[in-house]
Amino acid sequence: MTTIAIAMATHNGETYLAQQLASLAEQTHYPAELVVVDDASSDGTLQVLDGFSRQAPFPVRLHKNVQRLGYREGFIKAADLCSADVIAFCDQDDIWSRLKIQMLQRAFDENPETLLVYHNSTIVNETGTSLTTTFSRTTPSHTTERLELSPCLVIPGHAQAFRRSLNVFSALHPYSIDPYAPRKLMPHDMWMPFWASSLGHVQYLSDTLVNYRIHSGNASGWHVTWRSFAADHIRSAWMYIRANETIASNREELLGRAQHLLEQTQFPALDPALDSYKKFKAKASQRASVYTKTSIFSRARALLAFTARGNYRWGSRCHGIQAFLLDLAVGVFGGWLRPRT
Repeated sequence: MTTIAIAMATHNGETYLAQQLASLAEQTHYPAELVVVDDASSDGTLQVLDGFSRQAPFPVRLHKNVQRLGYREGFIKAADLCSADVIAFCDQDDIWSRLKIQMLQRAFDENPETLLVYHNSTIVNETGTSLTTTFSRTTPSHTTERLELSPCLVIPGHAQAFRRSLNVFSALHPYSIDPYAPRKLMPHDMWMPFWASSLGHVQYLSDTLVNYRIHSGNASGWHVTWRSFAADHIRSAWMYIRANETIASNREELLGRAQHLLEQTQFPALDPALDSYKKFKAKASQRASVYTKTSIFSRARALLAFTARGNYRWGSRCHGIQAFLLDLAVGVFGGWLRPRT
């Protein structure tokens, strides 16, 4: 049976941490270990962790950062310290379903080619009231083949579990870029799906296995309503366009740097992934011209050219009908929302 470790990063999380830890202790299948990297907490987080470690029904290993690393590096460090077959990321303020580890073990045991599994979650507020789910309840469980996972799909870190073999690429994390905050490193919830989808299968479980808590202290969040999602994409359209270019360029660079690391693994060659991101980069550049051309007519021509190439596809995460409407409204006609040069 596949062994699963839990990788948790904490920072001043005493408010909800005890509830999260209690849910880990109530699992129907216990983890092989819980590895916690605390990022220089100044509240009672360490005391909560110490108390839990003394009575936990599984090993707990705590590593304390003297200086803050931030959650991006904290989670990568926690994953690197794990020794089980599979590693599941864990936030400090959520609540896990009792069946989560059992469901993850089954998924990895039944699908040896799967490198990463993620699941649906129930979004709750500060008091635990259910608001919505991270993914549609109507989306069934499914597996995506190598390179079929959209680079634009956002998978929250708390929902991810991945094979430890992917940690071989941690040495390249300092070369990564967060496309939405280019001066920072790629967050863990983008890092692992990138490598997993570049090299193997990614599986989605429709079961809601975590109560994902949204509150004022979150390091990152989630759009709870369609209205907030749409407003953000209209307001930040240019940022998302540039982000796609950054995603393509940075991942192409990372894949190039990773070639020598494959000698230590049984992973397949990276050439198909490199080719895929080169094509994605070309599309991202072409789409950006819808926003950067100086006149409305030239932007309209750029949109028509991008459409004629068959780039907009129904159901596509990156270039679906929503992207077309956004590019038409903001790129072509929304001059007041376009970047100033």
